[in-house]
Amino acid sequence: MKHKTDKNYQISSKRLIAVGDIHGQFNMLKLLMKKIQPEITDKFVFLGDYIDRGLQSKEVIDFLIKFSNKFNSIFLRGNHEDMLLAFLGLDEKAMYAEAYKNNGGDFTAISYAGENAILEDLKHSIPETHIKFFKGLKYYYIEDIFLFVHAGIIPGLPVEEQKLETLLWIREQFLYYPTGIDKVVVFGHTPLNKVLIDNDKIGLDTGAGYDIALSAVELHTKEIFTVSWKEIG
Repeated sequence: MKHKTDKNYQISSKRLIAVGDIHGQFNMLKLLMKKIQPEITDKFVFLGDYIDRGLQSKEVIDFLIKFSNKFNSIFLRGNHEDMLLAFLGLDEKAMYAEAYKNNGGDFTAISYAGENAILEDLKHSIPETHIKFFKGLKYYYIEDIFLFVHAGIIPGLPVEEQKLETLLWIREQFLYYPTGIDKVVVFGHTPLNKVLIDNDKIGLDTGAGYDIALSAVELHTKEIFTVSWKEIG
């Protein structure tokens, strides 16, 4: 989903910044953006998994929608948004509705519907603006030498031929082998001890969903921005 609500978006991007899995960690996200200090000429690519596990999924989505009204933003679909859409019955391509409860969905229900909420409450408590956001998420995005996906790809297979399940869920088969394509794959999904910067892949999930760290990288310079759980106290 790309927003062009500001005429300044015609300016070429000065920085191309990818942001890893947020997982409801609103305070970490705010501090990360304070470190990045977004500028109007930046372009941001968010890699999915904005919700679940953390306690403030609703606040994260509110923030991202408002952020996209000011800064050029691309939002990818993560496996957690996909499970939510499947659970809500809003996308026939979405998968694993039955797994949503065991993957942090209860925390998202509490964020949207209050501390005593159950998963079913999500079906009547998510604002329409948020539903529109979730339904508009991209499975992948390409810019310059970079291919952005949530989880990864089957090595050697063009992105257009990848299964949607692969783009959202793959781990080891992608992580431990050369990508076999002519793009640098920028991904999240698999928690890593630190940001991974390799010749053919860049990994940005540093465990925000497990109260560890939230990270981003400026892709032209490889400058890394990280907020640890300890920093938000």
